[in-house]
Amino acid sequence: MTQKEYIRKLRSSLAFFVSENELNDIVSDLEEVFSDSMADGKSEEQICSSLGSPKDAAGNILSERGVTVSTGKMLAKAGAFAIITAVSMYFLWDNIYDSLFIMPFVPLGLLFFTENGKLTGLMEKRISLSGIISCILPMINIFLFPKLADMLLANDLSALFPLGAAITTVTAVSLVFAVLSVKTNPYGVIIPAAGSAASLCIVVLQAYAAFHLNDNVFIDIGEDIRTQQIAFRARFMNIFITTLFIAGIIIFVFSAFRRDKASISCMYAVLGTLMLLSRERSILRHLDILAETKPILHYVSPSLWAEACAMIILSVMITVCLALRKARNNG
Repeated sequence: MTQKEYIRKLRSSLAFFVSENELNDIVSDLEEVFSDSMADGKSEEQICSSLGSPKDAAGNILSERGVTVSTGKMLAKAGAFAIITAVSMYFLWDNIYDSLFIMPFVPLGLLFFTENGKLTGLMEKRISLSGIISCILPMINIFLFPKLADMLLANDLSALFPLGAAITTVTAVSLVFAVLSVKTNPYGVIIPAAGSAASLCIVVLQAYAAFHLNDNVFIDIGEDIRTQQIAFRARFMNIFITTLFIAGIIIFVFSAFRRDKASISCMYAVLGTLMLLSRERSILRHLDILAETKPILHYVSPSLWAEACAMIILSVMITVCLALRKARNNG
């Protein structure tokens, strides 16, 4: 093992448990050890062997700082986190308006839970650029999906596949960035592997739906042709909206697992996206397809847009306040 590989693995093992400044100090001390030992004629492989594995070295460093890492406790907390998230998102999915009073408190509550009642520790971590991108990209689908629904209701077959392909592409790219953002986490490869498997299933399902949007429908002469065509393609629309929601939940959970400076803002950005997607789904379920319809986005109330935007703005303010508070404490 080379010096570069050793330090990279040590960083990965420590990143979740110490601040960025502490981590830089540890790496600086370790680089000095390598430099002194190499001056004495030792090779990088010999130095790495004498230091022990990066995981053991990280455990010793955390023990010296009084940080206890319990895998069982962490897994139990992760399980509880998953259950709370699933229940919260079910209420959002099932009834958007009844859950509006609860959802704004979910991200902060979950972060308090994962941070043992303290959020200031988040301000000591770095910002994951890939994580931020993964949370911003799904917002595009807020506008692409209703456009796809409008084209379906208008029976404009020429636009269905391109829009379906665009939604699938945005989802795939956002999930790739989400998986990349959790490469460093205390669970090793478990979280990225599970996220990759779920993401692949979502993208495959969306691609399947996109390819079948233009399929011909069997016409029953006794029924309205337009109604049959829309009903036939509605099942593929349901695949899109369901997978978009699941993808959003994955990105939401990854935002919390990253536990970086932008975690709060990212979780609220995803939550705002999910709220609007849930409303779009509700509109499609209750829309009279035979009536003269306006664009789907017209039915999303201004108050819902306002709440989604307000949550994102509030989360940015909380992030900035915590960062300023941390800066003052360090000063």
